[in-house]
Amino acid sequence: MSRFVAAGLPRALVCSGLLFASVWTGTAQNPSPPVRAQYPPLGTGVTAEERATLQSAVDALSARIASLKKTYRSGSMADRVADVEIYLDAVRRPLKYDERLYAARGSTPAGTALQTLATGSERAQQLAHGTAPWVTVSGVRGFYSRIDGSAQPYILSIPENYDPAARRQYCRGTTITI
Repeated sequence: MSRFVAAGLPRALVCSGLLFASVWTGTAQNPSPPVRAQYPPLGTGVTAEERATLQSAVDALSARIASLKKTYRSGSMADRVADVEIYLDAVRRPLKYDERLYAARGSTPAGTALQTLATGSERAQQLAHGTAPWVTVSGVRGFYSRIDGSAQPYILSIPENYDPAARRQYCRGTTITI
């Protein structure tokens, strides 16, 4: 540094140049981490009134599901309760965790959520009467996870020409008659 001062550069200029160089290289070597996008996006996309309406519908369906779980403690009908609960969770979780409620084009998030809860309520009513007519057609179903016991959705496609009376084994899209 004394060499620069001897060359006629002021000491303050030399010190500030060294400080600037050390800060510049430190910033270049340690850049700030990129801002990660929130997924799913926060915010349900519904007003306070719509949220209150949805929450009351969620509470009503939740009570019906609790009643169904008491009625059907085991057996095939107990497995069908998950087919109802997936519709509840599709609306309850976004409300609880302030996540986005999605809607189809031409619909509102609240309208789609109410339709989802109506489908769940319809299934709950059918199950309360001892029937589960949705099991004979393609569509959304549910099962209870062995890991945490939560209802998990899946989609089942049944071939149009499926005959439940015929004994067939389906393997990778082909049928083998037994």
